[in-house]
Amino acid sequence: MNQLEPMKIYVNNQAAISIVNNPVFHSRIKHFKIKLYFIKEAQKEEEVTLLYCRTNDQIADVLTKALSKSSLNI
Repeated sequence: MNQLEPMKIYVNNQAAISIVNNPVFHSRIKHFKIKLYFIKEAQKEEEVTLLYCRTNDQIADVLTKALSKSSLNI
């Protein structure tokens, strides 16, 4: 199956998006170099696109983080 357009990855960390798009920050990110290079290469080959999404709009957080009752509208 061919991929016709890049997969959209919604990220709530603007710094991560900037690091992938701008090589100037590379000296400060030694602890996650492998993941960075993988994402950077995938974006270069137009397999993925990183898009900013506010933390409050991250639907997957319900499954991965402890949320307060107020955020669940209980």
